[in-house]
Amino acid sequence: MLEIRGITRVFGNVPVLRGIDLTVERGEIVCLLGPSGCGKTTLLRIIAGLEQADGGDILLDGESIMRVPVHERDFGLMFQDYALFPHMNVAENILFGLRMHGVPKTQRQQRLREVLQLVGLEGFEHRDVTELSGGERQRVALARSLAPNPRLLMLDEPLGSLDATLRDQLVGELRAIINHAGLTAIYVTHDQSEAFAIADRVAIMNDGIIEQVGTPEVLYRQPRTAFIARFLGLNNVVPVTRREGHHVQTPVGTFTVSGTAAALLLHPDGLYLAAPDDANTITGRVQARIFQGNDYRLTLQAGGPDDGVTLTFRLPGQADHVPAVGDTIAVSITPEMVVPLTESDQASRK
Repeated sequence: MLEIRGITRVFGNVPVLRGIDLTVERGEIVCLLGPSGCGKTTLLRIIAGLEQADGGDILLDGESIMRVPVHERDFGLMFQDYALFPHMNVAENILFGLRMHGVPKTQRQQRLREVLQLVGLEGFEHRDVTELSGGERQRVALARSLAPNPRLLMLDEPLGSLDATLRDQLVGELRAIINHAGLTAIYVTHDQSEAFAIADRVAIMNDGIIEQVGTPEVLYRQPRTAFIARFLGLNNVVPVTRREGHHVQTPVGTFTVSGTAAALLLHPDGLYLAAPDDANTITGRVQARIFQGNDYRLTLQAGGPDDGVTLTFRLPGQADHVPAVGDTIAVSITPEMVVPLTESDQASRK
């Protein structure tokens, strides 16, 4: 449905977008995920028509929309600050776009009832928006974006101003609402758990480029670069010090991997306490042990004194034996959970 080709944007002498390519299928929710300043909001604003790109093209159903004005793109926008009109009640805020498009009153009222039911705000029509909670205002803003039945719904950190408990509650509801409405959506966030909960596919951005696009499962299990691994909280990244065919040496041992690798991710889900007769174990000293309810999170200092690395892994909360801080232990890793990591595209393009 949407195709982004080679989009670039420069502010002064600083490149903000370095040639973005991305496709979005009809009915899909795609999340732009990355740290602050990586360019994700700039890209969203260019898609919406609120900013101009310096190069590249954007196609909607095969036709360029680069010269189409914002109001003619028929896109819905939802922002972190909601941007509700404080002098209007809930119904007036939701119906604003429909009135601007000249939709007849009877159709407006029918659509109002539909979207209020969709976002769980039946009976709120005449409420003052300044008296609503943050979660309720978020739902009004979503209803206003949904009311015109947009071709594309775009959401920029829509849950960013909510507290963690409310955000966790609403993120699942938001995905269900978008799917129920049958919309295509682009969702911007810097929060990994939020992105994984709402998106069909996630595009991870870093300094103006997209480093990897994939389903949440693929990104978590097979991150492509060290930046992606660390951004997703997978910090067991060890450097490759020597390569001999498919065998690579690291400060904590030698591993067999396919393809080239600048570093390896020893995925925390693949690490486990070694049995006495296990081969190719990693030995280290327990630096920290944190009880997290369902499991323990252990931090291990492994390798030599000059080139050692820190590894984390989990043990079940009901484990018979949990090493204490200061213990020297050995761990093994499932071979499939040794993930080769390439150089970051961000580094190669500078």
